[in-house]
Amino acid sequence: ISSSAVAEEILENTIIFTGEEDVDGVVNMTGSYRLHSNDNFEGFLAVQGVPWSLRSLANQARPVHKITHVEKSVTIQIKGIIESQTTYIVDGPPVETNIRGRIFHDSMRYLKDGIITNKATDGYDITVSRRFTSPNRSILTMTSCAIFKDETKKDVKCVQIFKRV
Repeated sequence: ISSSAVAEEILENTIIFTGEEDVDGVVNMTGSYRLHSNDNFEGFLAVQGVPWSLRSLANQARPVHKITHVEKSVTIQIKGIIESQTTYIVDGPPVETNIRGRIFHDSMRYLKDGIITNKATDGYDITVSRRFTSPNRSILTMTSCAIFKDETKKDVKCVQIFKRV
């Protein structure tokens, strides 16, 4: 799928939820979602120094992200070629995570229509937003951006579309 097709799909399916069916205006993200398509995921991994062979495998993989959202606690379990599980307290203290030997300090907050995780490390930060982009919440769009502290390096974004399983 081309990047313009992904962008069109996102624009067509972007919904701002009123929160009427959720608690305290917060969209409950609970569910399991399988990766359906990637846009620039390999490029996103490349700027972080991930070797070509692992980037290629990761780009072809179709992992499942299981989100358990109870009050201000959000657990994200990823099952695929790389497996992980992290629990966040929304607007709580940072959580230390380790991705391939790189230490990140993660924090999470709410968006109108989802959640966003900020991952801070030496040299760059990553933001990962997860938003529902279909009226029935069957499509979850995850947008990840590597933001470099060195202004001579260009920030890199990828968009991944997940479908509820």
